[in-house]
Amino acid sequence: MKVEKEINNKELIVKVSGQINTLTSIDLEKEICNDLTGIESVTIDLMHVDYISSAGIRVFMYINKQLGYNDALKIINVDHDLYQVLYDVGVTDIINIERYEQ
Repeated sequence: MKVEKEINNKELIVKVSGQINTLTSIDLEKEICNDLTGIESVTIDLMHVDYISSAGIRVFMYINKQLGYNDALKIINVDHDLYQVLYDVGVTDIINIERYEQ
């Protein structure tokens, strides 16, 4: 997994590539949480993610909690298969998810 970050005003933009699994989710959480001070919103770009485990989903839920559950977390460029996983476990009801249509 590779993580690229950019801070634009009070928004943290995180681009992730590879797989978010039990091992890599720990690093993803650290990468994001280390930069949350003073941040009002987080956008996570999953354009180049082809797999996410329950541990990865937990990271999203944790970040959403840290941001105060106020629609401050947005996950973008989610392909059909990943979207279906997130939908099936109810994440799409809690976090703003934007699908990537090819």
